[in-house]
Amino acid sequence: MENTRKFTFNLEAIAWGALFILWGFTELFPSLPKGTGAIGIGLILIGLNAARSWTGQSTSGFTITSAFWPYSWRIGTGTPVPAPSL
Repeated sequence: MENTRKFTFNLEAIAWGALFILWGFTELFPSLPKGTGAIGIGLILIGLNAARSWTGQSTSGFTITSAFWPYSWRIGTGTPVPAPSL
């Protein structure tokens, strides 16, 4: 039980770290399209739940809802979701 709790904490710590790195990039490069930060947050939360699912842990309904909120908001306003450039 203790290992599972510690592993969950590690996954959440990695997700928070990715969130702050994303925030730094969006502040460092203001030329990024509007909504890039919101889409990135959604992807980070989806990745966190995917990692939880792969390790057999229960996923969080709050983070799943929060992950898909930026996508539905962008689609609802008619603003296209920015495609990643390669």
